[in-house]
Order: sequence, then structure tokens, then C-alpha cells
Amino acid sequence: QVAVISFADTTTIHFLLNAYQDQRDVITALAFRVEGGKTNTQDALRVARETVFTAANGDRSFVPNHVIVVTDGGSNINQGNTVNNANLLKNAGVEITVAAIGDQIDLSEVNNVASSVGEPNVYRMSTVEEAVAAANRKLDSLCSA
Repeated sequence: QVAVISFADTTTIHFLLNAYQDQRDVITALAFRVEGGKTNTQDALRVARETVFTAANGDRSFVPNHVIVVTDGGSNINQGNTVNNANLLKNAGVEITVAAIGDQIDLSEVNNVASSVGEPNVYRMSTVEEAVAAANRKLDSLCSA
């Protein structure tokens, strides 16, 4: 099961874990428009913990939870809450992977948000195409596990 949230100035839930059961439907649902804006990573992590990973929204206690954060690598809204919200997720058993894109990456923040430093939990890339490839590798590894 997959949920998707995007974050910029605000956090948007595109769909929750129990929205789709078919891979084709998930792929179709991923065709949403990405908005520009700031980088509100802390709020996306909070929403994942408080809303996405709940039984009412499709979380299954017997299945490991994973978060993939795709970011330009630097929170700029309530930045002080970013690592704390990541730690709350990790303490709840959620594995966090970060795909950081661009040349303005806050590597300290990225490493502190991720479950571990380096692959398979931290990917650094300079283009969106590289980010898509890294996300696909991570999803492939999760789906085959």
C-alpha cells in the first residue's frame, strides 16, 4: 500500500494507504501537479505520523512502514521541528529514506532525517531524472522485500 503527500508552503495529502489496491491505479493517481513554494518538511513528517500511519487510513501493524522524502534538501518553515518530527517517526519504527535534489542540499538535515547515512537511506542527485531513478530503485527494493 502507498500513500502520497506533497509539501511546499503547506502539506497536501494526495491519497492515503487504503485508497488504491491496484498498482495501475496508484500510478494513475501519481499524475498530480507539483506546486512550487517553500520546503515544509517538518509538516509533511508530522502528517505522515499523525494521519497516514493510522489504522483508519490503511496502516497495517504487521507491515513495516517506510517514508521516502523527496526534497531540495533544506527545510525553511519551522526548520527546528524537522529532525524532531523525523525522530518521532523513526521511534515509531518507520524507516525514512531521503532523496535530495539540487545544489543547495542541507546535508546535515538530510542525514539527520534519514534512518541511516548513505544508500539505501540517503540519495543525492542533481536532476529530477536522477531522483525518479533513485525513487524507483527504493520502491523496487520495498516491493520485492
